[in-house]
Amino acid sequence: MNRAEALLLELESSASKLVELAPTAGESLQGFSAHEVERLSEALAVHVHAALAAAAPAFDAAPEGSSAVSGESVEGALGILAAAAAIARAIAVEPSFGIPEKLQAVAEALHDIIFDLHDPRASTLQGAIVELCESWWLAERPGRDELVPQTISYLLVSALHEAATAADVKRLWALRSALGVLDYADPSVAALKRLLLHCMIKPLVLRCAEGRKLLVYLFGLHPPFIAELHRAIKAQIPVCRKSLRDLYGEIYFRAWRAASGASSSSTSGGARGGSSVCAYLERLEEGCLQDLMFHAVHAASANMATALRQVLAYTHAQKRQRGVDSMLLRLYEPILWRALKVANPH
Repeated sequence: MNRAEALLLELESSASKLVELAPTAGESLQGFSAHEVERLSEALAVHVHAALAAAAPAFDAAPEGSSAVSGESVEGALGILAAAAAIARAIAVEPSFGIPEKLQAVAEALHDIIFDLHDPRASTLQGAIVELCESWWLAERPGRDELVPQTISYLLVSALHEAATAADVKRLWALRSALGVLDYADPSVAALKRLLLHCMIKPLVLRCAEGRKLLVYLFGLHPPFIAELHRAIKAQIPVCRKSLRDLYGEIYFRAWRAASGASSSSTSGGARGGSSVCAYLERLEEGCLQDLMFHAVHAASANMATALRQVLAYTHAQKRQRGVDSMLLRLYEPILWRALKVANPH
């Protein structure tokens, strides 16, 4: 009997063996054949199903003033689920391994409980599941779209937490492409959209280079969503510091540059259709930049006009770049022409 066969027999007969294997799963699974990976996946599916039933009490919030759910069976079940997540991740990140249907089902079952784990002792399991889903997505494994909704929400909540660090923002940026699989016209995405809008006003996200790249990326998710992002920023302009206004100006310009760059190359077969690209560019130019220009010219107070010009200053400074000067002329012309022809000089 070879080493792999002996290990599989132990894993099939005892769930506790998963906990022993998890820390060295990547090394221990080297050399496994496709058939052995399939057997391992079937064993994981059986143990995860049983552990989910045993860990059910941890899915309920503990009553106020009471201790966390007690019982060795619950703690053991949480440990088994965390070990299963680690082993599934080791399989997912190994390019030579295929993904059996049973393993995909395990990953989906674990993904679905990320926000159901209210017991404080389940925090380790929660982290292990999110790492599994991240690795699954980045490795472009089959069924990865099914592991996005709760994973991306968890990363957003982490990045928006008051104790968040730049590492949380960078982690979210690394998984940005997963945002593209969601339907932003569907009401079920409303909660996630609110989290994305909060990113727009989070100083940590703004000050982190990857955070600003993420905010630029958000402008390319869904044309109608651009107006919501713009409203979130406009609400901050009168009250935020000048340094943040400068960063907002950078985000607007880079979002416009991304849309205009995609527009010029749309005929070569980009990811978006030509009409869709035009929708992004039109909303950024007329709905965002020209809107800021209009209010900067017609602001009722000098302070508000100054704040708006601070946001626009980044774009003004780029006028020597190709296409920027003509864009500024096109957007400012109707505003200035009408403003300079009014009878009242004020």
